[in-house]
Amino acid sequence: MLEEHLNSHAFQTSFSKARLKKYKKSMHLPVMDKIRPSRKEMLSIEGKTAFLGPKKDMDDIIEAIVKVTKNTDSLA
Repeated sequence: MLEEHLNSHAFQTSFSKARLKKYKKSMHLPVMDKIRPSRKEMLSIEGKTAFLGPKKDMDDIIEAIVKVTKNTDSLA
């Protein structure tokens, strides 16, 4: 799944190949590396519009995503 995001048009146009390679090497995601989720389970945040706002807004978005992923079993 990480590969799909890194290979997406949004990432490819936003970051250099060297930066994407460095980012990929810095990630350690054993679950994502082994299991490819179905389209229904995959969260994709690809778009032409970047998130614009203060750092607090970005932190709130990340916090919400983390909260959802930690509670996926109870959401099903």
